[in-house]
Amino acid sequence: MEDAMKLRYALATAALSSAAVGTAVHTLHAQAKPPVYMVAINDITDQEGYMKQYLPIAQKRKRNTVPWSLQEDQERRLTALSQRVAS
Repeated sequence: MEDAMKLRYALATAALSSAAVGTAVHTLHAQAKPPVYMVAINDITDQEGYMKQYLPIAQKRKRNTVPWSLQEDQERRLTALSQRVAS
């Protein structure tokens, strides 16, 4: 009788601990977000149409979805560096 109770407790403990480990692994895995890079290579045949119709919409979408771009980041760093050198 005691062996059966010990077995039940052991199985319950194993099930709960494996559920806890599984939840922790799933939570940690969900937090890791890989970086996303976007490279745009455009062959423009109609410069005026591109500047008036496409570019404003594309820039607006980019601002709404991408918090920063590599070019903007480099510009910020260069500005900060030039301010340090000037002072």
